[in-house]
Amino acid sequence: MRIGIDASPASLRGSGTGRYAALLVRSLLDVDEEMNREEFRRYRIAPLPSRFPAWVLDALTRLWHVARLLAEEARARVRLAPGHRWRAWRHGFTAQSYVLYGLATRPVHDYLSDVARTRTHRINGPFNHLFRNKLVFGHVMERFGVPQAPAHALLHRGSVQPLDASPPSDQPAAWLRELLDREGRLVLKPAFGGMGTGLLFLDSRDGEVTVNGVDSSLDAACELIDPLEPYLVAGFVEQGAYAARVYARTTNTIRLLTLWDDVTGAPFVAAAAHRFGTARSFPVDNFHAGWGGLSARLDVETGELGAAITLSTDGRVCGYEQHPESGAPIRGVRVPFWSETVAVILRAATHLAYAPAIGWDLVITDRGGCCLEANSPPGPAVWQVHQPLLADMRVRRFYQRHHII
Repeated sequence: MRIGIDASPASLRGSGTGRYAALLVRSLLDVDEEMNREEFRRYRIAPLPSRFPAWVLDALTRLWHVARLLAEEARARVRLAPGHRWRAWRHGFTAQSYVLYGLATRPVHDYLSDVARTRTHRINGPFNHLFRNKLVFGHVMERFGVPQAPAHALLHRGSVQPLDASPPSDQPAAWLRELLDREGRLVLKPAFGGMGTGLLFLDSRDGEVTVNGVDSSLDAACELIDPLEPYLVAGFVEQGAYAARVYARTTNTIRLLTLWDDVTGAPFVAAAAHRFGTARSFPVDNFHAGWGGLSARLDVETGELGAAITLSTDGRVCGYEQHPESGAPIRGVRVPFWSETVAVILRAATHLAYAPAIGWDLVITDRGGCCLEANSPPGPAVWQVHQPLLADMRVRRFYQRHHII
């Protein structure tokens, strides 16, 4: 979302107060908070935390989330009768969530509302940045022994900063050419942020190169990376055969929610869902915001999949027991290495008591689980489309303890 306020670099050449105000506006509107901090450093202005008390920052952050919520409501394709729309708003839900969760016939108080979601950034507080910075997060997970995609380098200001002992390079195109020839498949993703946006999948086989499934050339792919900054270059993780049978065109991932239980002094798995891509969501499996991907309920205890759900282009909720394009069954499929993967994630979450709510993105390979990234704060839709989070008393206590509900 953008508002008609000039916050361009040209507008920052005025007084210190004016520059600071413009940057403040940008910090409220941009998704990438780390990049906002980079802007503050670039213009030699003190960061926000040193200028404002915590309650002001919290209020501004929530205002930004509310603005995003209003934008979601404006873009929603669903249609609701006035009475149902008023009921949705009265209980803090957008029209899309109201339809997605089936709240016309279900108890609204068992669901974490969209308005409550605007407060969840408080839970992990300053440690939200740990999960938005993919480079730092990767190093932390490596310490905890969590399998993850191999990270090769960071593209930054026209140069390549390798993540091993090899020297930096100011020839990113030549470096990428050599790496792609050696690896065959690469993933380029923004170093900050999340939600599966900005991803580039590069595939080189038998001299043929594709970018996000589109035929290209190595020269064109190399030219494509020139403006990317900062981007992380990582290896491609091959999903397991069970997921490829359902839908092979995208990497189909699991979103797992861990919360910290103060009663037991340990984390627990609150919910899990398995996402599957479609032609509409390609090249990713994104389910949120009506991107077209499917979300299947994943039984936390057994690792068995239930039926999948998606939101159609006209705002209808559609359920599938088989993938609508491949025809492969979804309900009843058991995720391999499930108990082992959960154990690894819970072990890592045990070391992250300072970040008590984490949404983990996992891919299950033929050798076991692999962590792609984590989200803080995690959005609830991918789980609540199957069951209400707050119906579990442990989950309800968690959000009550953190003053979210």
